[in-house]
Amino acid sequence: MKNIYSALVAVAASTFAAPILADEAWTIYGEDIVYEADLENGIAVLAHKDGKLFIEGLAGETTRRSEYDGIIIRNRDSKMCDVGIANPQTGEVSYSWGRIHMVFIDPEPPSRWMAFGAECLKKELKDPIFAEPVVGE
Repeated sequence: MKNIYSALVAVAASTFAAPILADEAWTIYGEDIVYEADLENGIAVLAHKDGKLFIEGLAGETTRRSEYDGIIIRNRDSKMCDVGIANPQTGEVSYSWGRIHMVFIDPEPPSRWMAFGAECLKKELKDPIFAEPVVGE
């Protein structure tokens, strides 16, 4: 267990943010999610008021979007999960996280998407949410 924890922290600490390649935002239930950054390891960072989504393989992808897996780390101090996970952007360990499976409906921006999630290591990915792009005038 300590070896996995140490490896996650080391990988996260060695990951630096790359320039933002996308200028996108979506709305889910009236709340905005903003494409914040691309990390050098291919993870895209999406931010919202309750936390951040870290989506593997989405960084820099603007023409062939499909399905992606990732994690959500919530802005909570509470211990939701028995296992901590390292934030890929900061290296800080959180016990308030979940898994996410994201499916893009449109392959190019502005892209609609839907996602399924589960808290911690629970196997069920259920209750999809749908994100609509915020499009400027």
